[in-house]
Amino acid sequence: MSTEFRTDKSVTVSEPFDGRLERYGIKPAEQADDYDTCRGLTDGQNYLSTYADENGFLSFMSRCGHNDVEKILDAIATEFQTVIFSEHEPQYWGFESEEELIAHISAISQERAALTEKETVGDSQLCIAASKNTARGDLTD
Repeated sequence: MSTEFRTDKSVTVSEPFDGRLERYGIKPAEQADDYDTCRGLTDGQNYLSTYADENGFLSFMSRCGHNDVEKILDAIATEFQTVIFSEHEPQYWGFESEEELIAHISAISQERAALTEKETVGDSQLCIAASKNTARGDLTD
């Protein structure tokens, strides 16, 4: 199981790797991945992946498995004076509160239900028209 994280302010993807986090015991992890988009940080035992956006800023960070990345996240938050939100918090998705997020999800659900209903009605009308044409012998092979 993985969990994604985001900062509440822009941090360049190179900043966590410029040596400032070493005083917290955090170092770049050895890896064979693509350094342009994904790099890892470690406290020697746990591992946090960082991902860059197209502008060179941290897009998100990811914890895989049972890694305990609190020490790494705390170091990033402290050093770069930012708040870090997990994907389980509404702020990760750009909302200020749980209520805002729920209202947004509810609106999307209602829009999708309305579209599905229109598609179903449209499909039903096509089926009825095809049945009428078949009954009259209008369909050709």
